[in-house]
Amino acid sequence: MAIPSSMLPKALLFTKETSKVLTRNIGTLKKEKVENKGIEIGMEKENRQN
Repeated sequence: MAIPSSMLPKALLFTKETSKVLTRNIGTLKKEKVENKGIEIGMEKENRQN
């Protein structure tokens, strides 16, 4: 499917914005995973002490 040249800039802008949002979301997910790992490790240490 061909995109008319008049639509191209909008399509590119949309893609750029979308990828920015996705990157931000992935960054947030990674942070949450790291925090969860930290919590899990903390719990494991507590369990070993008990």
